[in-house]
Amino acid sequence: MTPGTREANNGNWRTARRWAGLLAGIAKPIVQSEWRGEPADIAIALHAKRSAASIARLRDEAPGVPLVLVLSGTDLYRDLPRSPEAARSLALADRIVALQADALGHVPAEHLGKCEVIHQSSPALSPARKRSGRLDCVAVGHLREEKDPRTLWRALGLLDPRLPIRLRHIGAPLDPALGRQARALAARDPRFRWSGALPHGLARCAI
Repeated sequence: MTPGTREANNGNWRTARRWAGLLAGIAKPIVQSEWRGEPADIAIALHAKRSAASIARLRDEAPGVPLVLVLSGTDLYRDLPRSPEAARSLALADRIVALQADALGHVPAEHLGKCEVIHQSSPALSPARKRSGRLDCVAVGHLREEKDPRTLWRALGLLDPRLPIRLRHIGAPLDPALGRQARALAARDPRFRWSGALPHGLARCAI
């Protein structure tokens, strides 16, 4: 279960698709945005807060199904400190997966015994030829407050404009105000390019 969709093409969706591929050899994974009452041998939920309704329903209607909760970045740096829905999801989960060790510092002590850290990885790509006269930087992330793209843009503005640096930002304008700011920055600073949302393959090629 993932709150992300194919159309959104966000991190939750990509994690769900990648994990489904890894499990395909030993199971028949189904990727969907919510639990709809289907029988299952195990349930994996991404995002403690946004999957909270499905997690609660699964526990109520199918208490025997093992439930694994995968903590998202938004869970850790925004929701867990103040969301009762996220806190309840942690309590209902049989196991909790974190994608980095530092995440355990955000998990309440009573749930640490259920936690496992699984570091994510991806297939290596062949190194691209580096430009000798310019440093090309790529940032990938949808434009929204949680990602704080303004910090990156401000950092570019602090650099000496004579330095041969170019910054390309890839991501959809989920926050329209940030989208307008990205367009304005691209119009006034030739070092900055905003590409908007790109398919997964093109984003990886840019990186």
